[in-house]
Amino acid sequence: MIESVPNPDGEGVPVVDPLVAAAPAPVAVAPTRPEALPEDYWDGEAGAPKWDALSEKLTKVQEYEAAEAARREAVPVEANAYKLDLPENVVGIDGKPVRLIADDPATKAAQELAAKHGLTQEQFTDFVAFHAGQLLAGQKAADSAIRAEMTKLGAEAPARIKAVESALKQQLGDKGTALSDSLFTAEAVEALEALIAKLTTPAISAPHQTAAQDLSLAERMYQKG
Repeated sequence: MIESVPNPDGEGVPVVDPLVAAAPAPVAVAPTRPEALPEDYWDGEAGAPKWDALSEKLTKVQEYEAAEAARREAVPVEANAYKLDLPENVVGIDGKPVRLIADDPATKAAQELAAKHGLTQEQFTDFVAFHAGQLLAGQKAADSAIRAEMTKLGAEAPARIKAVESALKQQLGDKGTALSDSLFTAEAVEALEALIAKLTTPAISAPHQTAAQDLSLAERMYQKG
């Protein structure tokens, strides 16, 4: 408080309260960043949010939420609701479009996995088509390799293979099928032809059978009827 007191000359002299005189002047406090606001969106010098950056971020968030809502609308309600149609360009070795078998365990597992992760019908179809394409590519490569091997056997390749299969059946019965299923290369066919020839060709000492040794396995099999 300040009050005037008379001095000896009768004039008032201001008197200052010592408590008031000792009080510090108020200091302006700069605004601080709210904890919920990332540093990238705070202008420290201005002591205010970066409104342009915040506006841009908010727009992106709204666009994402709208897209996610639309995506969820496209998710089938149940696993078995996923359609099994594949694109027409997914074709087998015969050039015909392939299809998924609804009752196949692998198909059901794929549907359940898609439902678990909330895939849309389009996403499910794309992933299944990709997987089918990989399997078909492997089949086509194997088929091409077998065809190349059969070319080595010449034009009579089917007859030679059939003769080997028949001979194995005669010699080993049903167990011969295990060997027949291994006829993937020309060398395998030729090796079995050589083995069967030794097992089925009579001894050289038999004069009336000597001519048969000059016949191919297929020719000998056909002669037997």
